Amino acid sequence: FCAGLDVQDWENPESPPNGEPMNYRSQLRWLEMMRESKPVVVAVNGLAVGGGVTLILSCDIRIASERAQFEERHVRMGLMPDMGSSRLLVQTVGLAQALRLQLTARRIDAREAERIGLVTDVVAHEQLLDAAIAIATEVAAHPVSSLLATKQLVWDNMCESDGSQVVWREAEVEERLMKGPDFAEATRAFIEKRAPRFNG
Repeated sequence: FCAGLDVQDWENPESPPNGEPMNYRSQLRWLEMMRESKPVVVAVNGLAVGGGVTLILSCDIRIASERAQFEERHVRMGLMPDMGSSRLLVQTVGLAQALRLQLTARRIDAREAERIGLVTDVVAHEQLLDAAIAIATEVAAHPVSSLLATKQLVWDNMCESDGSQVVWREAEVEERLMKGPDFAEATRAFIEKRAPRFNG
């Protein structure tokens, strides 16, 4: 589905000259897109890792193939959740499940993802696209104005009060971690296909 960050692109992260944390603007745009886009139905097939899980969290209705798997691996890479996912995952699956996923970096299957509320439905692999299209068709039968208003209201009430602060804090911490030794070691280990050796 989506393997998240390409670590080879981030071997030497640089801060923007304006004093903002790296990635803050792109993360803020991501948050705005979630609130302001048309309803999004996602069909998850295969592996969703890190940013792939964040991508799923930004969708309104989440359908998964029985073969789908999910992994919040930020900590394994010497990072932490970003793009608002430190908040969105808690709001989606609850604090205990969010911390379990984010602190262990454990991979879960589609049934577990459905049980904890990460996805709304799990269907047979062969039925995934048809199931997603059926739900999208059901949603599309309603007036666009009410769909957009409903979606924006739900996302605004969930995020807006301090959503920008959430991504600012995440971007600050992410920048610090991306410039640190753990991310550098995780990146080298990934590229060299070996287990990382962290010093703390």
